[in-house]
Amino acid sequence: MAKKIYLVGGRVSSGGLREIDTKALEESENKKIFVINLTTNDQEILKEKRERHKKYFESLGAEVTFISDLLDNPEQIKENLNNSGLLYISGGDTEILIKNVGEMELGPLIKNFNGIIEGNSAGAYLLCNEHVEKREAKLKPGLGLVNLRLKVHYNPELDSLLLELSKDKEIHAISENCAIVWDNKELNFIGDIYLFSNGKKEKIN
Repeated sequence: MAKKIYLVGGRVSSGGLREIDTKALEESENKKIFVINLTTNDQEILKEKRERHKKYFESLGAEVTFISDLLDNPEQIKENLNNSGLLYISGGDTEILIKNVGEMELGPLIKNFNGIIEGNSAGAYLLCNEHVEKREAKLKPGLGLVNLRLKVHYNPELDSLLLELSKDKEIHAISENCAIVWDNKELNFIGDIYLFSNGKKEKIN
């Protein structure tokens, strides 16, 4: 089980997550990052995002391996994952990510990872019990490593939806470039975090 899980929402290209990503990397046993970049099946977009992430993480002093480079070698995936201190699950299309993780049977590998895990946007949704699907105005399931219902990229325009969905559930909303850190079932907050519960909104950090 992961030592810590970072649930974040932001865009690598903006540079707004640099402080959080640096903190997660510093807490890792080594500077090796294994990236699950399975949020698109478009090879051109995948290549462009891979290069952007590679440049970014190397600027933080990390050595980066991408699962997209190892899809034909399951044993190599396991070996690289086991040798990494940080497992990073990137953002993009949540449905595609969850579908690809399921088809590749990666759930057990993620759940048994012993280092630091960071999920960005769609990656954060994958790690939680449920996440808010804005287009369908409903909650959808993830892997359940963290017992939370989540909305990332929060802004006040989402309040009416979140207030309605929270009438009988608790939903944590993470503002842009902020994070919830799960540490042995204890929650810590970085930046602006809101709790929607019983149809009410409360700023908890």
